[in-house]
Amino acid sequence: MKWRIYYADGSVLDGGGSPEVSPGKRFQVQIIAEEDADHGRQLLRFGDYYFWRSDLRRWLGVDGDLSCMMALTQHTEEITCLLWGSAMAPDDWAEIQKRAMNDPGLPKLLGERKSDVVRK
Repeated sequence: MKWRIYYADGSVLDGGGSPEVSPGKRFQVQIIAEEDADHGRQLLRFGDYYFWRSDLRRWLGVDGDLSCMMALTQHTEEITCLLWGSAMAPDDWAEIQKRAMNDPGLPKLLGERKSDVVRK
């Protein structure tokens, strides 16, 4: 599975497969875009934390405080990479979202889900 991580400073990390070898920066993650068989691409966003489940071979986003994240990561042998989200100015975040939605390096979005609406 191919994925791309978008950071608050505008940088991007491309990945394919497991991120344990080269996870890039661990902080200020804004969006993780992944290939998705049903919709072309999926965007994980608004997460306080993002973690890689090696058994599922995909990223998952988590909202909540540290105790919530710790409860969700109780299966430590399957969680092999943990990244931290951050808050940023709404207009700057909207630009990152537009980049992720329209990034030519990932498959085209096939249809729209409610969560795929981009702020204009």
